[in-house]
Amino acid sequence: MDIQQLKKEKTINYSENFFDETYDYLYKELLDLELDEQLSFLKDNYLKDKSDSKILDFCCGSGRHLIPLVKDNYLVDGIDINAMYIDSIKQVVPTRNIYCGDVRNFNKYLTKYDVIYSMESSIGYLDDTETMKIFKNVENILDYKGKFILHLINKEYLLRNFTSRMWFGNVDRGFVLEERSLNPNKGNIELRQLRIIGDKIKKYKVELRLYTLQEIKLISGIVDIVQYRYRIVFDTESFNYSRFITHLRALMVRKVLHQESGEDELDPTILELMKLKYAEAFETVESISTYLEGKAGWKLNQNDKLYLVLHIWRVTHRQN
Repeated sequence: MDIQQLKKEKTINYSENFFDETYDYLYKELLDLELDEQLSFLKDNYLKDKSDSKILDFCCGSGRHLIPLVKDNYLVDGIDINAMYIDSIKQVVPTRNIYCGDVRNFNKYLTKYDVIYSMESSIGYLDDTETMKIFKNVENILDYKGKFILHLINKEYLLRNFTSRMWFGNVDRGFVLEERSLNPNKGNIELRQLRIIGDKIKKYKVELRLYTLQEIKLISGIVDIVQYRYRIVFDTESFNYSRFITHLRALMVRKVLHQESGEDELDPTILELMKLKYAEAFETVESISTYLEGKAGWKLNQNDKLYLVLHIWRVTHRQN
């Protein structure tokens, strides 16, 4: 069953080519090293005594986790945008629902799942706004008592142990040569690869956003605060919503790195004027400030508050 839910031009992105047939071929041995441990983790912590639970492998790829779980009699469905992977999984487990579709718009009316898992850092290859759509859609298709298991790169470990070059492979299968560029201020890493199989060499480039679970929860919490106070639901396709999410992500990264904005502290009277002109937005920012201090121990300075006021006013008054 194929799900065509986006316009054709929107389903094409730079990450799709990165995960072509050469990815599974060259990465298989490397990824399989931890496969048994990951499966045991899922079974022991989230699938124990849940053989009748409805489970979704979110961004299932070639079915590395899905196929062995189905063979162990778990009721696992799968969703991925890569049609080649989906076709190969269907041949192995034809009795399960394996969907070819976009996880940002996966049909929420198909079913509600008890467990949704996303392994091997499948999240982070889209921009911040599109990534938040993914999490919102997870909320739509997850049962209210369900669990979402998200496998993320350990951002703090990567920042401490960053290497700009790496390679792996062997003569029999081929080699991957990789260069990495890290932008800690944006929380992004750019990967440039050469994949060598026999006498064929292919080049790849992809940008990966490095999220922590804390960042994801806080951004989602702030969005909920604004929507609740204004009694609105954001148009997630709007330009101003995209700018708002990008600003929140930049704020999160600065706070995680204990950095200020790099700008001089604004005149306090400007903030006082903002209180008068944008009273509701300012009150919302005060709620956000209390929320961030309670959840993360972060305090917003005057600059943080002023720019948040402007972004909140814009996103709540200019939805188009």
